[in-house]
Amino acid sequence: VMEAISVKMQQAADRMEYEQAALLRDQIQALRKIREKQFVDSGKALDADVVACVFIKDGAGKVCVNLAMIRGGRHLGDKSFFPQQAVACPQAFLAQHYLNRSVPPLIILGEKIKREALQELLTNQCGHKIAINTNPVGEKRVWLDMAAENAHLALTQMMSRQASQEKRLLALQQALNMPGLNRIECFDISHTLGEATVASCVVYDNYAMRNN
Repeated sequence: VMEAISVKMQQAADRMEYEQAALLRDQIQALRKIREKQFVDSGKALDADVVACVFIKDGAGKVCVNLAMIRGGRHLGDKSFFPQQAVACPQAFLAQHYLNRSVPPLIILGEKIKREALQELLTNQCGHKIAINTNPVGEKRVWLDMAAENAHLALTQMMSRQASQEKRLLALQQALNMPGLNRIECFDISHTLGEATVASCVVYDNYAMRNN
């Protein structure tokens, strides 16, 4: 069902029907939450992070890392990351993500890595034993499959948003007759009765808003 909705979302974005695409995106997210509640409830007081990586194999170099948090046997939520460099993923991602953060005793991973060194590093950092499981079975395999599917959906949605941004920028370039327009900077200067001047700037570059 989610794959069918995802296809419809992409088709709506291609037609530049962005409001319809957003509604379909929200449907996918709602279905994901329902499924997560159904599948992730082991009844065991197990704490684990489940990490899945999905790559685009068309040369675009896009990658999504989905991290699902299991606490007390229940799914507390997940988050998708889009690293700029996919070469050393996921080992590099794990080392960076858990830097100066608490780490659950179990990390479930779908990729083969040199886990001994990373386990020792995280164990010394946290003060308790950390195990990295790269060959899960049973319910842990279900958790990993769920995280992988969530990563795939998140990557599909991200690519759809990027394609939509490209079409919008092209339309703006044509409307302004500025084919080389790629970066837009907007400034706002405000004050209170001539005092307490405040300036702000927002930047749109490379098909996205910049945070810094």
